[in-house]
Amino acid sequence: MNGTVIFGGIALFFIISGLITFVNDLNADVDVSYGFTSSKNSQSSQNHKYQGINMYGEMTLIVSDLDKLKKIKVWEKSLLNQEMLDLFPNFTNMKILVENRLVDDGLFKEELLEKIAKIEDRYIGGLETGQSARTSLSKF
Repeated sequence: MNGTVIFGGIALFFIISGLITFVNDLNADVDVSYGFTSSKNSQSSQNHKYQGINMYGEMTLIVSDLDKLKKIKVWEKSLLNQEMLDLFPNFTNMKILVENRLVDDGLFKEELLEKIAKIEDRYIGGLETGQSARTSLSKF
């Protein structure tokens, strides 16, 4: 009887240790300090340092703590910028994408939305071609 209890205790110890290791591995993959941000992705590459995942599973760009020049560089090289350009010429969806998925507590987001609106007006008014509008949108 004592042998069975000891064997059961050791087996239970290994099962619990395995579960704790598994849960710790999951916690290392997900950083919940700013939504559901993949910490392995943000550590693996400098370009992904400012990316996060919102509660809908969409990629976000987090630039709140950066100065304006760094925000511009990060924006121009981001996948979110490319995703916005892929929506061209649907300016409404482009603005919604920027509004919902660019995290900024400064004026950068507002200036970007104003720039999109100005390019939209010029494009609709025939003052800019599709190619020139896309080029203007790709740069801040």
